[in-house]
Amino acid sequence: MSPNSGTQETLSLPITITGSGTNFTSATSTLVQINGTNGSSLPVLSINSVTPTSVSLDIAVPNTAWVGSHTVKVYDQSVGNFISLTNGFTVIAMLELDAPQLAKLNLYPNPTNGELNIELPNNLENAKLIIFDQMGQIVLEENLNATNGKLFTTNINHLSTGVYVVRLLGNNNTSESRLIKK
Repeated sequence: MSPNSGTQETLSLPITITGSGTNFTSATSTLVQINGTNGSSLPVLSINSVTPTSVSLDIAVPNTAWVGSHTVKVYDQSVGNFISLTNGFTVIAMLELDAPQLAKLNLYPNPTNGELNIELPNNLENAKLIIFDQMGQIVLEENLNATNGKLFTTNINHLSTGVYVVRLLGNNNTSESRLIKK
């Protein structure tokens, strides 16, 4: 993704859609739908090229985009209806491009077997901790109140082995780190 120069705090995401036995010859921005599983949609900025079996386009992903899975549907003239593609995409993190960032988020142990310690910055008040899986789904969400530079400990024994994104939101700032669960 690269910043879209026309719209501040929006990323332009290029996508190429291919399919055999399809007919995309007159694809327009109204014939492509990108929807989050929460019902939100992402707008098509432009259709760059079209062949009977592929469509290349750019979509707008604002920093307010829903974090999670998105499906892509394309109008297929050969069936006269929208078809859902088997491989959508997942927005795992959207940060404000010009927002000041918190100090580095320190997690330990990393990798962990279950107990996770997070060092919180001194200037943090009324924060939220969110952990996302590799599909962008929220697997843990906790409110942290008046922590001011303390160590926060949580148990993630219930999480499967894998890689996660740990996000800390507070004071209009965001900090993220990757976490490995053994």
